[in-house]
Amino acid sequence: MGRTTKLLLPLAAAACAVGLATAAPASADEQSYFEALTDYGYGDTSQDTALELGYSVCEDVQNGVPQATTLQAIYDTTNENVNEDDAVFIYKASIIHLC
Repeated sequence: MGRTTKLLLPLAAAACAVGLATAAPASADEQSYFEALTDYGYGDTSQDTALELGYSVCEDVQNGVPQATTLQAIYDTTNENVNEDDAVFIYKASIIHLC
């Protein structure tokens, strides 16, 4: 391996690392989130309320809050108008589409 090759490999690796570190984060897909909720049967939920709930789930996940605690918060936030399956769906849809 020549001297030039030895220098190029670390430079290429460093360039890739910088590119990954400065890449823009993936944006949330709010439309897909709303479509998932509507398909599941939550078409009557206001978009502001649904987004607030969804982003609260994301914040909990990022902060390491246990899933059971977040599910309880969903019950509390929705005045227990959702059952366990509904809360799990909201939790998963939030992670898939918003987080």
